[in-house]
Amino acid sequence: MELHPLTSFRITHSIPNSFDFIWQIEPFPFTTYGQVIFAFLPSQPVYGDVLSIHPPNQNIDTERPRNLFLGREIFIHYLWPSHTRSPTFSPSPNPRNNSNSLLLPPFHEPTYCFYIFSNIQRSFYKQIHSVLCTQYHSNVGAGFEKTMYALQATIVLLLLAFLIVSTHHVYLRLFSRHSLPESLPWVGVDGSFFSRARANVRTFLHTRDLVQEGYYKVRAICSDIGSPANLTQYSKNNLPFVLPNATTGPEVILPMSHMKWLHEQPDNVLSQNEVNRQFLQADYTMLHPKIIHDTVHEDVIKKELTRYLGNFTEDVQEEIDYAFRKAWGVNTKDWVEVSPYTTMLEIIARVSNRILVGLPLCRDEQYIGHSSKFARLVVVQATFLSQVPDLFKFIVAPIVNGLDTLRYRKCAKYIIPIINQRNSASPKFEKENDYIQWCIDHSFRNNDPSLRNPDLISKRLTVLQFAGIQSSAITLTNLILDLGASPLISKYLSIMREEVRSELGAENGVWSKAALARMVTLDSAARESLRLWAFVSRGVMKQVVKKDGINLPTGEHLPFGTNVGIHNYPVHHDEGYYKDPYSFDPLRFCSPIESASQDVKKSAQSVHYKGTPLVTTTSKFMAFSHGKHSCPGRFFASQQLKLVLAYIATNYDIQQINLRPDNNWLVGSQGPPLNVQVRIRRREETV
Repeated sequence: MELHPLTSFRITHSIPNSFDFIWQIEPFPFTTYGQVIFAFLPSQPVYGDVLSIHPPNQNIDTERPRNLFLGREIFIHYLWPSHTRSPTFSPSPNPRNNSNSLLLPPFHEPTYCFYIFSNIQRSFYKQIHSVLCTQYHSNVGAGFEKTMYALQATIVLLLLAFLIVSTHHVYLRLFSRHSLPESLPWVGVDGSFFSRARANVRTFLHTRDLVQEGYYKVRAICSDIGSPANLTQYSKNNLPFVLPNATTGPEVILPMSHMKWLHEQPDNVLSQNEVNRQFLQADYTMLHPKIIHDTVHEDVIKKELTRYLGNFTEDVQEEIDYAFRKAWGVNTKDWVEVSPYTTMLEIIARVSNRILVGLPLCRDEQYIGHSSKFARLVVVQATFLSQVPDLFKFIVAPIVNGLDTLRYRKCAKYIIPIINQRNSASPKFEKENDYIQWCIDHSFRNNDPSLRNPDLISKRLTVLQFAGIQSSAITLTNLILDLGASPLISKYLSIMREEVRSELGAENGVWSKAALARMVTLDSAARESLRLWAFVSRGVMKQVVKKDGINLPTGEHLPFGTNVGIHNYPVHHDEGYYKDPYSFDPLRFCSPIESASQDVKKSAQSVHYKGTPLVTTTSKFMAFSHGKHSCPGRFFASQQLKLVLAYIATNYDIQQINLRPDNNWLVGSQGPPLNVQVRIRRREETV
């Protein structure tokens, strides 16, 4: 990093002898307030030595150049032996408002060091670098060296403590049975050397393989047999098993026959929210613990966002058109390469914010950039933090999440002024219909002024954007890759295109909630892609929060803190539930019926479909989880997914790709490769 000269000191003695001190300062991006210390050692004691403070050669701070002139506030101190009297100064050692101050100390002694303390307020500098003679280190440095040695020793001891505690923490994660019943078989554990530790390590990148193995066949070691023996058991035959997990601890996976029992347990016995909080390390990654622990988020989504979704259909469609024209372009002649993930991230960010904050902010390039990238790597961050002992998380988390914190602050600069304006508005003020206003109204309904805190509302909005933007962008990326790799891509896009035209025709070309609901091929295609590539493999997972634990239907006792549930990946790929389960069939969840409508112009070959809505959850489709704690934002996500897919089908062609790239797994989450490209072209005939 380039160093900039700050100032120089010239000491001129009565005999021909002079030398310079050049002090340099390092650019630093954060504002610091404090004192800058300058020290020098005079060459000989000569009364009347003159110390001149010279300004820098160039004016770095054009707005407040006086801040650089250290002579504005200067304090002189000597180091002197304890048996001598304190020195006096003449004239005053504290000249003010003078950028070229002359200080005339009454005497110097070669063994004593001369200090200048200068108060400085700057936004670009932190650390002082100096060029000093060796006497500085021998005379002044001794005290600093002791301090530095003590500081270094403290740091070493803290690092050593961190290493010891972290090693013990990781050891327990890899080797401990976590007080689970001996009768429960562990998938991936076969009795070989360090097999339990190796199984835990495998969960970082190969959870899919382990959960599939456990679903169909569990190889377990039974401790009640004299010598270890391999037993074959089948999860599908109503037998639970243990899935190692190096991040959240081992999970007890139940057979499908236990689903009803799982849903019957009250929240004060089995909690799904605790699992979600633990999985994302949400107390540390989601800006504020209150966002995760209270119900404001869920209440606003269920009571306001979902209720008003239908009113936003036209607005969302308008924003989709604007976003696609910017991201995918309007070239109807040539094939253009685009990144599905990057472009979907931008498009969904614009569309989501059209509902959450409205115009014009949803089209502000900088705001969209910051909001779309917030918590982009939250799964990686949470995985890392899960390996850090709780004792040190409050230290490590701000470092791990530093980039997201910075992104939030940039978003808050846009959001907080809006919130302040709303909070101070007159009761006669015509309310906006957006997330910010819903949060404010919620605080009034609950008579809780703390919920109107601008920073808290801003953080809630940013976290909601993460949940909606990232998951929808990943789902659409998967869907584009699935369609692109299908040999029948042209046929599938044509079917969707005709359905969109037909249903819009029935509404006189107006995008409405009713028309969108009838576009069931869009539901089916999105549902099929989610079946194959659900963002998380946990279908229904809960944590035992009852202090004395709980007994499974099969009799095993699970202690407090155990995660128990059903994974969706093996269920979604079970041949007993889905024919050819590893193939992408976008019409799997709908079936054709001949339309009896005479109101819509159509050819004799036109076909209408009936099918299952995307938002519907079942025990065999758990991409949004299942039961009373199913994802409350799935209606919001469904509207965006269907409208985006409808726009793609009616406005673009996608060139077939040779092979669908596999998704990447990290613990229990999966996502498409982010650097893959597809070729698209704008259709000349659009809807």
